[in-house]
Amino acid sequence: MKYIIVLLLLTGCITQERCYDRYPPAVTTITETKTIIRDTTIYVYIKGDTVHDSVTVYVDKGGLIQSELSKLHTEYSDSWARVLDGRLVHRLVQNESAIASIVKGAIKYVDRVQYVKEVAPPLVTNELTGWQWFQVWAGRLFLASILVLVLVLIGRTFLKI
Repeated sequence: MKYIIVLLLLTGCITQERCYDRYPPAVTTITETKTIIRDTTIYVYIKGDTVHDSVTVYVDKGGLIQSELSKLHTEYSDSWARVLDGRLVHRLVQNESAIASIVKGAIKYVDRVQYVKEVAPPLVTNELTGWQWFQVWAGRLFLASILVLVLVLIGRTFLKI
């Protein structure tokens, strides 16, 4: 009988918080690294320039030769030319512009994020059945009656009633 009383006193329930204190949940450190590489475009500025030139044209026996106005246009320049009073007059005007050049992988961003993630065991919330509640209260009454019995025995030995 003494062994049963000792076993009942040594057993007990533990709360979930105390269980977490004794056996803490697993902690995982996660580091995410994102590397973003972007291309970039560099524009080279070309300043406009104007060039004038004239050349004398010799004409045989008939005299001077006149010509119609000749126009040329490109992406970076415009040109006009004509023979006027025996001279070739040519004008070239360079337009102001910028040339685009793409540089691959010129901009690189590295973004690192580190965080701690706790993996806790899932909480189990089950309702007790009627039979289980009966066992809980019967156990409580049994422990209370044993406590009263122990107090009565201690009182009789010290008080000798």
